[in-house]
Amino acid sequence: MKKIAFIVRLFQDKSFYAGSEKFIYKIINEFIKNNYLVDVYCNELDINNNRINPNYTNLVRIKNVNGINEIILCDDGSDLSIPQQAEAYYDKIQIMLDERQYDFAITDGIAPKIDMTLLQVHSLINKRFKNKNFFLKLYYKKYKPKMIQDVNCEEKWITQNHRKIFVVSNRLKEDYVSNFNIPENKISIIYPGIDLTEEVEKKKDTDVFTFGISATFFKRKGGLLFIRALRKVKQKGCKFKAYIILRNNSGSKMRWFNILLKVFNITKEVEFISFQNDMRDFYKKIDCLVMPSHEEAFGLVALEAMINKIPCIVSSCSGVSEIIKDGFDGFVFDINKNASSNLAKKMVYILKNQGKINECIINAYETAKKHTWNHTFFELESNFNELPSKESNINTNEQQV
Repeated sequence: MKKIAFIVRLFQDKSFYAGSEKFIYKIINEFIKNNYLVDVYCNELDINNNRINPNYTNLVRIKNVNGINEIILCDDGSDLSIPQQAEAYYDKIQIMLDERQYDFAITDGIAPKIDMTLLQVHSLINKRFKNKNFFLKLYYKKYKPKMIQDVNCEEKWITQNHRKIFVVSNRLKEDYVSNFNIPENKISIIYPGIDLTEEVEKKKDTDVFTFGISATFFKRKGGLLFIRALRKVKQKGCKFKAYIILRNNSGSKMRWFNILLKVFNITKEVEFISFQNDMRDFYKKIDCLVMPSHEEAFGLVALEAMINKIPCIVSSCSGVSEIIKDGFDGFVFDINKNASSNLAKKMVYILKNQGKINECIINAYETAKKHTWNHTFFELESNFNELPSKESNINTNEQQV
């Protein structure tokens, strides 16, 4: 039996706050189903919606959870946002990995030491510095030295010659190839998957066509862009309703949102709702998912909506747009210029052509069915068979040093 270790910041088994945590949990399940012995090393642990408190003097070891051989909570009090502490932390992890002699070890982000990495977010340099003007870059360097330090650490860690780097979309691959000069053959694209059992019975609470957006990170997820587009849709005389998921739907930000809706004259059409522990409850309420993200490595919610026979409108910068053909199994709008107008046009088209989108919904369902977690697993495992040996990789690292 082959042994694999997953090294993650947060491991949870339900109520996933982001698609990245769900990806890790689902792919671990697939390794277990395919007779791998799986250990999980994590800095934070949430099992069955219960946060497990760390013991800073001893490792917390939990055996046989959901088929996992052992979960090792390694929170020793280190602040992983501080590069020196992060490197010391992963030194300790690597010692444990060496003792157990895993066939494969993979971490869920940019981290030092670990054999392989699975990247599900864009790099800091891509987020903060790419295509930014000179004065903004100067501002970061003068007033945000911690950010510059983090960018430098990312470059140091991502170029440490992993045996393999996995990313969830071609857009993410372009980020790391262009910003860090990583050879293209070192990076493989592994699209996230879907459970066919995640299809839910539709139970709408209104007869009005309803759009929905998950804007847990409001700016990055295109929350303001969505609201601007809704105003344009209403100005076209269309009737609709919209749900917006927020991280926190209370406090001063909520007052600002309500003022914004009033100014845009869409107060009656829009309802803010809190974080969904089970997104299936959200999918039951909506007729169309909108994902107008300004930055989105993939966008698992779109794939989930598609398996629930819900049409999707996604931005051209999202990774999921790579598997959606505009007008065939979903809709892709250009976010680079006149974004709110482009999005509004897609929304108006759906509202005025509901009869015509039935074929699109069927096609979307068929597309989603091709991207199962089992398929994701086999794509990942097929890359393992082509890896250089650990010994040769270690020798390469020593020669570079």
